[in-house]
Amino acid sequence: MKKVVFSEFLKEVSTRANMPQAKVKIVITAMIDEIEASLMNGKEISIPKLGKFYTKEMPAREVRNPKTGELFEVNESRLPKFKLSSVIKRALKND
Repeated sequence: MKKVVFSEFLKEVSTRANMPQAKVKIVITAMIDEIEASLMNGKEISIPKLGKFYTKEMPAREVRNPKTGELFEVNESRLPKFKLSSVIKRALKND
């Protein structure tokens, strides 16, 4: 699988949208910033044909250090999650 860097992605989106790369970069950056802000506020973001961004609450718990066997407590936290849309899943499955 080939890795696509941001500049290549930006060029492709710019071409498909028939917009200058500078404007596309502003829109993508604003979108990423808004997703981050929404997740920080505990909101879920669903983008049709792409997927759903959300957070998962992880409770405080005791874990064991596998090297030393020592038990210690890990504070509660929120983990960012992403669920791919069924449209993309089907497209990848049929590929």
